[in-house]
Amino acid sequence: MRQADRIIFNTISNYALTILTMATQLVMVPVVIGKLGAAGYGLANMVLAPQGFVEVISSVFARSMHRYIPQDLASNDPERVSRTMTTAMLGYVVVGVLGALGVWLAFDWLLSDAQVTAELAADGRTAMWILVVWLVVGFPLWGYRKGLEAVQRYDLIGYSHGAITLARTVLVIVVFASGHGSATFFVATHLLALSASSLLCRWTLQRAVPAMKESLRLVNRQSVALIGAFAGAALVGVFGEVCGSYGFRIFIGTGLGLKALGVLAAVGTIQQTIARFIDELTNAFSPAISALDARGAGEQVAKLMLTGTKASMIACFSMCVVPLAAAAPFLHLWLGNRIEGGENLLYVFLLLMIPFCVGMTPTYVLFGLGRVTTTGTVMLLRGVGGLLIALAYVHWVSRDLVGATLCMLGVQNSGGVLMLLSACRAVGVRMSHALYEVLMKPFALAAIASAVTWLLIRQVGGDRWWKLFVSVGAGEAVLVLLVLAVGLGVEERVRIQSFFHRAWARVAGGGAAS
Repeated sequence: MRQADRIIFNTISNYALTILTMATQLVMVPVVIGKLGAAGYGLANMVLAPQGFVEVISSVFARSMHRYIPQDLASNDPERVSRTMTTAMLGYVVVGVLGALGVWLAFDWLLSDAQVTAELAADGRTAMWILVVWLVVGFPLWGYRKGLEAVQRYDLIGYSHGAITLARTVLVIVVFASGHGSATFFVATHLLALSASSLLCRWTLQRAVPAMKESLRLVNRQSVALIGAFAGAALVGVFGEVCGSYGFRIFIGTGLGLKALGVLAAVGTIQQTIARFIDELTNAFSPAISALDARGAGEQVAKLMLTGTKASMIACFSMCVVPLAAAAPFLHLWLGNRIEGGENLLYVFLLLMIPFCVGMTPTYVLFGLGRVTTTGTVMLLRGVGGLLIALAYVHWVSRDLVGATLCMLGVQNSGGVLMLLSACRAVGVRMSHALYEVLMKPFALAAIASAVTWLLIRQVGGDRWWKLFVSVGAGEAVLVLLVLAVGLGVEERVRIQSFFHRAWARVAGGGAAS
């Protein structure tokens, strides 16, 4: 498959998986909160915070695979790809063991809260013990998913992870709706789903790249030094990423209480889903850029960065700007009275996603080019800076969740613009041209579509789901029409049309053959 077609196909696969994830979260979260309450849901998220923490830490090995495996496959050495994969997998094992030790040491600190009953605290401790065991046994399997990403088979990830996610969601909803759910059950099913998905990824990886083997004899000093150097440089940025995400959640849970964390986690489900959606649209660029870089295709890298960033920003505006007028009615219909004062928090999440998303594709482009020092520095500064300002706000100004979140995200997400600037310099694109194409022009189109949503909600109201669907759907339709009419360049139109023409020819040919 052509490189351009592979990127489009991977993007469509990620899109489908994220839509499924978004739908399952929207259905599952109210049911879980209805049983556990805000404090109980906050407790479950506190237990899962270390899992997310080690996942982010281990991303340095994923980025190493994204960088080197495409180049290994392009080489004449059949053992290079197996050596890189095995060395990176050892990194996952080490991170999992260290993560389990850290969770064991931090048991009491993470779960201490006056708002939590003795029964709920015991539930949390059981869930935490399950997490400790999983970090040693199940977490290293996560590396197989990243191996599939490195060989650009995101479609296989979508099939495996999507099916497991759907099955787990149905199970959670049935159990919690019947009144038998607990934080332990919620955490355990999440971890088991991750392990099952990872095992399926291992099987599909072996089928996709039969030459890739796992063997400790292939690991040598050179491979450890290569992966270690890249991972070490990336770790600088990951520390900032941890501070800005899981560090902030732990701070809210221990500083403002698990109820505040429950509110943050519930409303933040929307922000996390959007962020994951954009990430799934853009993370396919890292191995693709590495493959192009191995062939010396610098001009294609520049075009790909602009096209990818524009696509991710159109998706961002579609989810954050077009439905803005429906945000408060949606939150009320979705969670009812279970969460108090979440409207302003949701507005903060939606609006500050814009500067965050503008830097996501450039970040993966820089990783693909091996510019790990640049990305690491920006990620460190924005994550640590945002957390420190949020701490200062809570300590000296107000113990207000919305204000603390605004401080955190305001600083952290502004780093997206710096990522775009760095990527423009790396690939030789003028910053003014990039800002117009990926930010100003798409935002103008989204603003028109948002006005349509606002006008319709003013007319029909927002007290029923169907009214929101009609209003937001009309705004989204307007955005799609505007993008098709004036939002795409000539070359982008040709590339998309060419892809769908070849895809249709392949489907039609296969059907005829059968």
